[in-house]
Amino acid sequence: MKDSLEAITVAGSKTDSPGTDVGSLADPTGVWVDEETNVVYVADTLNNRVERWLPDASK
Repeated sequence: MKDSLEAITVAGSKTDSPGTDVGSLADPTGVWVDEETNVVYVADTLNNRVERWLPDASK
């Protein structure tokens, strides 16, 4: 992923309100990608959690 010119959307919403369901975010404040596994971690501040998305995740 480093220096990649391509991107895919892994999370999104059709509304302007924050979500609380798994895969929904409320004030995401940080993203980290494990370079060995390509797992994406997102710090979701208002939900007080860290979301983990596997490389082939679609939800």
